[in-house]
Formats: sequence, C-alpha cells, structure tokens
Amino acid sequence: MTDPIVIEPVEHFAYHSPSSVVRESKVVDLSSPSNDVNGGTIRDPESMVTSKIVEEAIARDVPNALMAIDVSQLTRQAEKWASMFPHIKPFYAVKSLPDAMVLSTLASCGVNYDCASRAEIDAVLGAGVEPDRIIFANPCKFPRDIAHAKSHGIKKMTFDNDDELEKFAEIFPSAELVLRIVTDDSASVCRLSNKYGAAIEDCPFLLERANQLNLNIIGVSFHVGSGASNANAFVDSLTNARKVFDMGVEAGFEKFRFLDIGGGFPGDDDGAITLAQIADVVNPAISGLFPDDTVEVIAEPGRFFSHSVATLAARVIGRRVVPTNSKAPEDPDVLYYIGDGIYGSFNCMLYDHYVPSPPMPVSAEGGDLSEPEICRVFGPTCDGLDTLYDSIHLPRLGIGDWLVFKNMGAYTICAASHFNGLDKAQIMYFRTKVV
Repeated sequence: MTDPIVIEPVEHFAYHSPSSVVRESKVVDLSSPSNDVNGGTIRDPESMVTSKIVEEAIARDVPNALMAIDVSQLTRQAEKWASMFPHIKPFYAVKSLPDAMVLSTLASCGVNYDCASRAEIDAVLGAGVEPDRIIFANPCKFPRDIAHAKSHGIKKMTFDNDDELEKFAEIFPSAELVLRIVTDDSASVCRLSNKYGAAIEDCPFLLERANQLNLNIIGVSFHVGSGASNANAFVDSLTNARKVFDMGVEAGFEKFRFLDIGGGFPGDDDGAITLAQIADVVNPAISGLFPDDTVEVIAEPGRFFSHSVATLAARVIGRRVVPTNSKAPEDPDVLYYIGDGIYGSFNCMLYDHYVPSPPMPVSAEGGDLSEPEICRVFGPTCDGLDTLYDSIHLPRLGIGDWLVFKNMGAYTICAASHFNGLDKAQIMYFRTKVV
C-alpha cells in the first residue's frame, strides 16, 4: 500500500470571501483501507481523497460541481520551490487562482505576490500581506490602478514602453520600475511576447527616456511564456537581462539590483519539462551572469502553485443512450451532460490549451460500475462548443453520479462565467497529510 493520508475538511465559503471562517476540524484517518461510495475498498491515497470529495459533494447536495482545494498541497509546493530555487523568491501570479484561502495560505508560507490589477492588489492586501511583498507586474496598467498602488505603498512596477513611463511620471514618479524585455517564447503553450516586452535594441532609448523623466529603474524582468517546454529559453532571456543591466550603468543609473525571471514553471512533472530540469539550467545561469549577491532575484510562478491543489467533482446531470439501430460506427454509445464545462472551470481547455486527465467515475448510489463504453461528454450549457470529450471510454453512469478531475486549479474557476445563467462550481477546502 502507498503512503496513507489524513484528510481534514475545512469549511466551504464563497469564492473570494474572507478566509477567516473555518469550522471546527473533523479529521478522518484514512491510514487503513476503508469503503468508498461505490461500496468497494479504497487502497490508494488518490482514491481515498476522491471518495471523500464526492461524499462531501453529496452531503452538501451540490447540484453541479464542487472544486476541492487541498490547502496543504500549497505548503508542499512552497517547500518544493524553496528546495529547487533557494535563492529565487516566489511571487505567486494571483491570476491563476485568486482564491482567498489560497492567498492567505501562501502568505503564511512566506510566498510573495505578482498582481495585475487593483482588484488583485486588494485581494492580497486583504490576506494581510505587506506592500513590499507585491509587484504590480502588468506592463500596461490603468492609471487609476497605478494611483491605487501608490496609495497603498506598492512601489515595484513593470513597464516596456515610453508611454507607460509617461504615466509613472504623472502619477507615481517615485515608483521602483522594472523594465520588461521581450523573449523567445516559441516553446511555450501560451505565448506572451506578441503582447509584452521591449526589444533589446529599444532598451537604450527607454533608459534614456526614464532618465529624462527623473524616474527610478531598479532592474529587469522577462517572461518566457506560460507552460514553457524548453529551459534554454530562460538562459537566452537571462543573457539579454544581463545586457540590459550593463546598459543601465552606461545610461547613468545606479547598478540594477532587481531581476524578475517571470513564470512558465510547470505544476507537475508530467509535462514536457520538469521543475528540476529548469532549476538545473536556471540556477547556474543566474550564478554565472549575476554573481553579485546584492541582486534580488524573483520569479512569478502561478501554475506551479495552483495546478495540483484542486480536484473538481462534476455531477452527471443528463444522459442520452444512443439507440443501436440509429447509431453510425463512429458514434458514441452514450452522451453525458455534466454540471461544469467549457464556459465554467473547463474554459482552460480553450484559453490555456489544457487537456484534462481522464476523469475518475464515481457512483453516487454505491453500486458497481459497468465495463467501459465509448462516450461523449458535454458541459451544461446549450452551446455545442461546450464539449469536454468527443470520445472517451467510461462505464455506464446514471444521473447523479460523478466524474472527478484532478489538477484543476490553474486558470480554471478564475475565468469561469455564468453563461446561460449557470452557477460556477462551489468551493470547499481540505488538508491532506502523509502520515
């Protein structure tokens, strides 16, 4: 048997609500095999957690979907980051999962924050985070958001063009500015260089313009794209950052003391590249290019923290068995309609190019599930685009049964909508611990 787990439910509250209300803890010891909702014996930790999440969804009478966030996984990820990048401070990209419990948990782990808007700044400040632990890293900001950051003492901000410098000169001339440079992000899943980043040849002009406006540039940032698959993209960008550091001295600035290497870090080790592989390349590159230990190096991991912390249980709300006499050979045997979809938590399939792992089917009635058959799975809206799987093997499920998806934290519920008047997934929190 694999390592046992203790699971501790924490009170569910609405998305973005204050995280101060936690119910009296009820710890369920799962260190020995127990029965799941299917009536069988659970013998591995993942099935134990899945079973408890479905039990909780049933107990809460969740009509559509329940997103269960394992707050202890956030702590484990913070520890993993510290072990892999001991000299790089993590600034969590709030946009990936701006949940109040997530923010407060990471704050307690010493993690800092990358914010992109006034609302994200307020959410982080609401978690009790000090202003000097925040970087306003959106290169193109609303003027009112710059003023809002200034009013709260948040000084670090990125830019990549001279018009943005004009905003700072008018609104916040004492800001600590970070020049974002363009990268080769062709090996990433979600590219950003088409939108942000100054070309290296444009940096001397921007440095000169900042001097003319009497603005303070403290360092350089870049982002190799979300879901990077080539660690060498970091090396190329670090080399260019070093060039801009040297340009700063030539332009008359005090020696830059701040380096932001952005995001692109994977949330698990199942993709094209692992965190360890990135660390093996990035750490020595930083040591070689920036040997001065007075340089503060940060990163903006989002997916790394949020990806693996959430499990989504979606209820089967409808089913259509395709009659044999009207079925073409390529047609599925059964069509399923579940309580979350492309316009909800699964928007990540369109906007983040994410392919969810095959779900774990769970019977709500405790019955045995049948042999797999070819199925098509839809979300709950009236749009035919709301298709999760065109063809997947699943056992015969009934209305009220569940499909459970792991690794559903990053860029999922944060971008969910109420299209067709449908509710987003409810949220619950729990803790797991290897004992």
